[in-house]
Parts: sequence; C-alpha cells; structure tokens
Amino acid sequence: MTYEIALLGATGFTGGLTAEYLADHAPGDLRWAVAGRNRARLDELARRLSARSPDREPVGVIPADMTDLQSLTSLASSARVVATTAGPFAASAGTKMYFPFRWSMRLAVCTCWTR
Repeated sequence: MTYEIALLGATGFTGGLTAEYLADHAPGDLRWAVAGRNRARLDELARRLSARSPDREPVGVIPADMTDLQSLTSLASSARVVATTAGPFAASAGTKMYFPFRWSMRLAVCTCWTR
C-alpha cells in the first residue's frame, strides 16, 4: 500500500506527540502510517491511534530501521512523504546510519515536526 505520509520514529516521545496530532487533526481520508524498528510497538500504537478516530482511515505500519538501507528504501517507496522524528542522533555515534535525504528525490524530510 502507498501512504501519503509515513512518520518514522513514531514510538518515541516526539514521534508519539506527532502521531497523536495527526490522528486527531489530519483529514479523515488521509492514508498515513507509523514507522520504526519495533513492529510490536508500532502495531500497538497504530491500534490506539486508529481507535481514537474510528471514522478515519486506519493507521498503517511500516517497519524500518535507520541502520538498514533495504528497510529504508522500502519505507521511501511506501510513502509520498516521510517525516522523521527519529533520534537522538548523538546517542547513535559510531553506528552506520542511512540518512533520509539520500534515499530518493521523492522524499521530503521533516525533523521534529510537531504542532
């Protein structure tokens, strides 16, 4: 499925706030998904967000890891826009990470996008 927005880092603090804002304020027909490393946490978050607004499109789930280029390529192919709240990057020093702006020209990146 292709989503209009994928929110990477949705299970973190800022990502959670952003996801709640989207669930409450995005147009009802917006196709969007939460993305991150932990599938179980993403599934639970998507379930909770979809339950907040049952009249809207259900929230999708896209597993993705900033250290796995293949999963990021799949993420970029699954959404028109990827907003990322993933971090903190300082805590990841020494880890090879693939930064979103290198994935695709179709990709827009927002860091810490909240209300």
